[in-house]
Amino acid sequence: MVMTLVSGMAVIGCTDKSGLDSLNGTWVNNSDGDRFKFDNGSFIWSEEDGTNIEKGTYSTSGSNVTLMATDIWGSHLSIGKRWFSKAELKAELRPMFPGEDIDRAVEELFSPITGTVNGNRITLSQSGSDTFVYTKR
Repeated sequence: MVMTLVSGMAVIGCTDKSGLDSLNGTWVNNSDGDRFKFDNGSFIWSEEDGTNIEKGTYSTSGSNVTLMATDIWGSHLSIGKRWFSKAELKAELRPMFPGEDIDRAVEELFSPITGTVNGNRITLSQSGSDTFVYTKR
């Protein structure tokens, strides 16, 4: 699953520490095996085989959660096996796609992922894309 690819995180309001604690652990999408590992305000999103997709930070407010990517794993985009920040990704992609609106495309990759937590289920979506449900393991 590529939720458009991912992330970004506009934080509205304050972070609820108990909400952060309740997310700690691994959450798996039963449809495709993608997983989020949440750890006290940080996350890593990976494919079922362990291939990284992105990492970043998250905040909670009540049952709402917002994720903001800080880096995207290059091999997920076929550009190298390392983390790329937004600026690094733009610099890497511009020469590969001259004339394309790389800034806009990369901004979309780093757009916020938002969702809600209900018990051991979290529902996430990005920029009006499909909604995906993850279950805590």
